[in-house]
Amino acid sequence: AWIEFNNEKPYKDQRETLDKLLTARKNTREFIQNPIKGDHIPKSSLDSLRENLIEIKKDNEDTRRRAGLRKGEYLDCTGVVKRLGEDPEQFTPISRIGIDPWLRGISNKEIFKEIKILLNKLVNEGLVSKVKGNDKIYDDLPYDGQLLYPFRLNAEKNDSANKKIKPLLEELDNKLKDKKLNKEYGEPLPYVAILQADGDRMGELLDTMETIDKHRNVSRKLSKFAKNVPKIVQKYFGHCIYAGGDDVLALVPLDQAITCSYQLAKAFRDEMRKIDDISDDKIPTLSVGLGISHIMTPMGKQLALARKAESLAKGNELEDDQPKNSLAVILQPRSGAEINYREKWQYDDLEPASADKILCKWIEAHLSGEVPRQVGYNLREESISLDWKDRDKDHLNLLEWETRRILNKKQITDSKETEENWVKTICDRVKQKGMREAADELIMTYRIAQAYKQANTKCDLLPQEDKANV
Repeated sequence: AWIEFNNEKPYKDQRETLDKLLTARKNTREFIQNPIKGDHIPKSSLDSLRENLIEIKKDNEDTRRRAGLRKGEYLDCTGVVKRLGEDPEQFTPISRIGIDPWLRGISNKEIFKEIKILLNKLVNEGLVSKVKGNDKIYDDLPYDGQLLYPFRLNAEKNDSANKKIKPLLEELDNKLKDKKLNKEYGEPLPYVAILQADGDRMGELLDTMETIDKHRNVSRKLSKFAKNVPKIVQKYFGHCIYAGGDDVLALVPLDQAITCSYQLAKAFRDEMRKIDDISDDKIPTLSVGLGISHIMTPMGKQLALARKAESLAKGNELEDDQPKNSLAVILQPRSGAEINYREKWQYDDLEPASADKILCKWIEAHLSGEVPRQVGYNLREESISLDWKDRDKDHLNLLEWETRRILNKKQITDSKETEENWVKTICDRVKQKGMREAADELIMTYRIAQAYKQANTKCDLLPQEDKANV
């Protein structure tokens, strides 16, 4: 939609008119849907939307393998380009991003070099794809990571189409079954985070723009932020898929997702505070959603989970003092119930109840072994019988007593003082958020902590001396 700009009329009024026209245009459909006949041609196995483009003869297993297809699977035109195109720039395979913590952990081991050699051989056989693009940040091991997951490697070993290269697959399998390697790092975690973010109260800000110059100033700030997003995401070993204005979509390794989210939110706020004549209470913020799911989950479902997390972060349905300026994480395990987490960002370093600090606190507790894994599950089980509607003072006291009873059954640390600190911290969180919510936080962060452990990294947003006293 467009209107002729008139210097004699108020800019704000003209922009509002244009917005109404654009909204009307979006709600007007003046075309007929494409009548796809199909002619009984099988649909693509990737998304079942478009018709198959290629036919592979039964005896041509090499072509099938190079296209990444099993028997009975098909590709449409888009799929052919994605699988067989040789463009030097590409989106990083999600398996490579998911396995990045494990690879960083073993990067200084001799076995890392041996794995790299074997994957290169499998590239020549069409079973592994090279990873390009994203400013070459994965050049230490520029291959997709699927075959480094035991369940994927076993599937390929048992595929009759791979008889010729089975010795190579067996050799890789033997490397990954190294006892010392498994004892120190375990199997790679098959989970990855999709980050989706959106600016808060941008419409309110634009409604205050009285002149075209002020509007341009806001656009410049948004453009500068968007331009910096890929570099920020790369710093945390992720790949930015899209950054436009205040919208961000990225793939991030599990151990970097929280820190990356915080840095994006901070960078956005820092840029927005430079807008001319803007007060602190009007500075736009960035709400970030993290959808964490298994790498084999269909991409459409992973993206839907990230959008759901972003919606939870923005909290439009919540009360006036709760929406926006938040981090939300939704963990969708391969089996079990979905876990939701939401907390507001706090940019004052002295403020403890901030989304990133709370999660990092639990992660460090899991890494140090100061809070046993079972605590979260024990609290969740107990929360079912204590889920009362009347949450008065007596109910809060009962929650604290029951939490203490459960924790006292477990030796959290050898130090009585440290143990009491953690018991108090968990009890305070239970009283603040509820027993089920606190339990879910502990369960979710245990899984994230495993990625930190494999990468040999720490969630370092908290000063060391504050970690047991927030």
